[in-house]
Amino acid sequence: MLCCAVLCGAGSERALARAAAMRSRVLTWHQVSRLDTQDVPRTLGLFHPVWEDVDPAGLVRADE
Repeated sequence: MLCCAVLCGAGSERALARAAAMRSRVLTWHQVSRLDTQDVPRTLGLFHPVWEDVDPAGLVRADE
C-alpha cells in the first residue's frame, strides 16, 4: 500500500523528523513554495479527486 502525507506549516517537517518511526518511512522530502491564492483550488483539485468539485471560494477561505 502506498501512502502520502502532506505536511503544512512552519516546523511540521521537523516534528516528523523527530519521530524515528515516521522518519524511517519517508522516501523523499519536497519543499514547495507558498502558492498564490488563485493557485490553491486548482492545485488541490489536481492532487486528489475529492477536491475537484469543492467550491473554489471555500478552499481559498480555508487557506486563509
